[in-house]
Amino acid sequence: MTENNQNEDIHDSTLTTNTPENDNENIPPIFEYQGLTDDKMFKQELGKTTRIEVPTFQPIYEICQNKFLNDCRIEALEAGANTFDKLQLFNTKVLSKHLTYDVYLEETCLLDKVLSEVQYAATPDDTMIFAVDSNLFSRLLKRLLMVCKRAQDSILLAGMAIPKTPVWGCDGDIGKFHCSNDFEILGVCFRAEVKDFLWKIHEGIEFSKGSAFDTLSNNANPGYRTAEQEFVAAGPSRIKVLCSQGLG
Repeated sequence: MTENNQNEDIHDSTLTTNTPENDNENIPPIFEYQGLTDDKMFKQELGKTTRIEVPTFQPIYEICQNKFLNDCRIEALEAGANTFDKLQLFNTKVLSKHLTYDVYLEETCLLDKVLSEVQYAATPDDTMIFAVDSNLFSRLLKRLLMVCKRAQDSILLAGMAIPKTPVWGCDGDIGKFHCSNDFEILGVCFRAEVKDFLWKIHEGIEFSKGSAFDTLSNNANPGYRTAEQEFVAAGPSRIKVLCSQGLG
């Protein structure tokens, strides 16, 4: 496995629950999904948005050398997979740097916006809670559906199934607010689904060209990476609010 090489564009590994070293500072927190925040617990100002920063929402090639974040990523993904009944999250692929910037730049930029430019409110004890912005989310989903539609013939020609559209959480309800811990679980799972969705589209296109059979047999596909190589950090303090004003 080559995840310690930040410049390498090809990775091949599977998601595992590696036990971290016996150092409390290096042991990732245990993720536990707490559920929706009761609407009666806060007063939301319509259109109130902020920009947040979650270090482990960054691309893999920016954080792949951080073992702690890797372990946190695995914990968060497991929590989401079990809570949302999405066992497929244990075997997702994500995009290489090449595919991110040279093929699916618009889609990945929209994904970054969805996970960083969000709605927020506060509970009576001043705890911040978050929800995705519906306009940005709609733009991303429309873009993903368009990309899939354009590639549909190639995917079918390759004898592959049309990939399922990514879904936020268990049912796609983006209108509910969540504590920062839950929002991070939701975000990393959705991010994994989107990257897997785009990778499968690219895979279908490559197969239809007749060029992917050899490259995939030796894991040389430049888009091949597994879920373990995406990372996420946990806990309320991991979300850093960058601004609290309308983003327009």
